[in-house]
Amino acid sequence: MPLIVIGLSHHTSPVHVRERFAFAEARIPATLELLRTTGVADEAVILSTCNRVEMYAATTQPAQQSLAALREFLVRCHDYRDPLTDEIYSFTEPQSIEHLFKVACGLDSMVLGETEILGQLKRAYDLALQHGHTGGRLNKVFQRAFNAAKHIRASTNIQRGNVSVGSVAVELAETGVPVAGTIAVHGSFRNFTPAAAKNIKGRVLILHGAEDPVAPMEELNAVISQFRAAKVDF
Repeated sequence: MPLIVIGLSHHTSPVHVRERFAFAEARIPATLELLRTTGVADEAVILSTCNRVEMYAATTQPAQQSLAALREFLVRCHDYRDPLTDEIYSFTEPQSIEHLFKVACGLDSMVLGETEILGQLKRAYDLALQHGHTGGRLNKVFQRAFNAAKHIRASTNIQRGNVSVGSVAVELAETGVPVAGTIAVHGSFRNFTPAAAKNIKGRVLILHGAEDPVAPMEELNAVISQFRAAKVDF
């Protein structure tokens, strides 16, 4: 069965569009079940992060037909009715396999070589595996992607320096924002909650997360007020 991929990421769509297509983790198993019972895919994995939403599927149906069905499913699943042009991309083999490997290795990330995406991809795969939505095809290709990512990180310097959006933001805040107090760095992070606030070097406050929808601005403002912080959007 060929591997097909559809999705949208920071390369193709703004954050407000990505947020409309994002999946809460609790919703993913039921969505995968629906994908399979409706015949859209035989095996499937859904990856949903702040920078990308992607569906990886294996199917016995013709690739182009399956891509069209997968795209329709994604749009209908989120009841998205606004016009779409090039926001959603799609790949068939061999480009789909190449794309998966690039994502796993951090080569398709906003910050080249960032490590968080590999953990997110593993969690997405494990969730599908635990609920019985993967099989021989996806199990094999995902395990090879994970092995490739491990090899790349062990044999190159791709992880040197700042390898996450958060760490880059903190460095920029420390060096480029002349505020004589604590600095709150607020990005478009999913899983953002005030409980995730962490004081860095006593003066930089970074607020971030990875699973749940972005917290309301009033929660951010409450934390900023508590720490007498300035806010830096990026």
